[in-house]
Amino acid sequence: MARYFVDDELEKTKFDYCSPIFITNRIYNAPQPKDHNATITYIKFRDEEYGITCRHVLGFLKNQKVSNRHNTFAIYEGGNLFIGDDYLIPKKEDYAEKAPPDIAIIKLPDGFLKSIKKQSILIDIELPAPEQLAHALACGYPEYLQKKSVEGDYANIRIFGVALLAEKSSITDKKISLFSELEKPSTVADYSGVSGGPIFWSKEKSYGLLGIIFESMNPDMSSDESAKGILDHNHLQLEGEIITSERFANWLKNCKKYEF
Repeated sequence: MARYFVDDELEKTKFDYCSPIFITNRIYNAPQPKDHNATITYIKFRDEEYGITCRHVLGFLKNQKVSNRHNTFAIYEGGNLFIGDDYLIPKKEDYAEKAPPDIAIIKLPDGFLKSIKKQSILIDIELPAPEQLAHALACGYPEYLQKKSVEGDYANIRIFGVALLAEKSSITDKKISLFSELEKPSTVADYSGVSGGPIFWSKEKSYGLLGIIFESMNPDMSSDESAKGILDHNHLQLEGEIITSERFANWLKNCKKYEF
């Protein structure tokens, strides 16, 4: 991979804009090692703060609720806990034969991000031109990086984020495909949990939110022909949903509540 620059401030703050989000029925305690997770990204739009993740993540929770109606989503950071199931998703009927964007949005209570020492990123009014975007920085919380820690009678976990510097494979006004070289051999399953994580564009002295991850795959599974033919465990293909202020406004206007 060519050498790409990342803004110094983004390098320091990239995980301030996201958290792991757990499927759990332990709403008064920290998540446990067997609890599955995804990633949620924090954004600011018209002076309001929102969390955004993937619609398919809600589907996992819905399946869990079949067996245990007390399962819910929990954002757990530094001893603070936020429970929330009031997610909005795009209406399928607005997209005719095309699949709706794989996104789910939740409005965050005032002061929540400050309480967990996180921050929201302002959605860009206009993104850099596609020809100016050669790379991006993608972040998330894969389940394989969960670390078990035992305190007294409770087995709690810590989960660590991963940041992937990735080359652009293709981009439209709605989707982006990214191709990343990994430091060590891994499988796609190792990166389960990064869905909903932020994708940042970055120059040497500026950066912003480009979108969120909705899928990770081996390059030979991709529909992007430029990424195919590399069959090993040192590469990862990331698919992302582009987010602009115009798209986000349209999603809020035309969304419906997700029914569990």
